[in-house]
Amino acid sequence: MDSKQKQKDIFAKNLKRQLSLKNKTQADIVNDLNLTSSTVSDWVNGKKYPRMDKVQIIADYLGIYKSDLIEEKKEHSDEEIYKSANISFVK
Repeated sequence: MDSKQKQKDIFAKNLKRQLSLKNKTQADIVNDLNLTSSTVSDWVNGKKYPRMDKVQIIADYLGIYKSDLIEEKKEHSDEEIYKSANISFVK
C-alpha cells in the first residue's frame, strides 16, 4: 500500500472512531459544517484525504486535536487504559 493510501486509511479510521465517540454521524458533519455528503463519505471510506484546513475545521467541530485525526493511533485494551489511570481492572 502506498503512503498516500495509508494516510487516507488512517484518517478514515480515526474520523469514524471520533464520530462514534462524540455521538455524531456523517450527516451531522455534512449539515453542521456545510459539506457535501459525497465528500464526507469519501473521507470516511478512505477514498480521499481532506485538505489541512478541513482537517482543522473537523477537529475544532469535534473538540479534538488535528493529530487525533491524522496520526495512527495505537489501540489500547481496556486493561491498559485502566492501568494508565491507576484504576484497578476486574476481569
